[in-house]
Amino acid sequence: FYVRRILRIWPLYFGFLAAYFVASRIFPVLQIDWRFFACFSVFLGNFALATIGLAPGLAIVPLWSVCVEEQFYITWPLIARYLSRRGVAIAGALIWLLSIFSRWLMIREGFSVHLIEIGTLCRLDPIACGMLLSSFLGGSTELKLRISRRLLILIGVDLWGFAGLCLYHSNTPTPLDLIVAFPAVAIGCGAFTLAAIGAGSW
Repeated sequence: FYVRRILRIWPLYFGFLAAYFVASRIFPVLQIDWRFFACFSVFLGNFALATIGLAPGLAIVPLWSVCVEEQFYITWPLIARYLSRRGVAIAGALIWLLSIFSRWLMIREGFSVHLIEIGTLCRLDPIACGMLLSSFLGGSTELKLRISRRLLILIGVDLWGFAGLCLYHSNTPTPLDLIVAFPAVAIGCGAFTLAAIGAGSW
């Protein structure tokens, strides 16, 4: 598992990070605090963006989500090896509830929207959704759907549109927006995934 993750993610991730580091030394407009490079190199970039308080170049910001994924990948296999298929489903449900509760708690305690948007515990909805899907499918790549693929895609698009409306209808999303938008995105992704499994190359 670890070897596959490393071969799939690390070459592009560290290649981009190295290229950006070199470019930042050549072009002053791209220069950012060295601490960002240090944190991103150990997959803690999302915490750096939230705590250092210095706005980095836009090119490096999207890597925060890779950091969240890698933090999950490091820990999850150590747990999953002891779980049954039902255990994976239960773990997925609990992690999803933890993510929603974390957002609610951070909103209540007055944390910034920015920290909530990129905090690891606050953004586990799609990972939890993937865990539930994997336990439901049981490793199968063939799926007999009781609902049409077109309808699943329509559901996904509608949920994404709903989430976008929640997050971007104003400059500052409301607490309710932050709580419901991310699960909507995750369920939308789940609908797209179900529509694609076993659909063939087309």
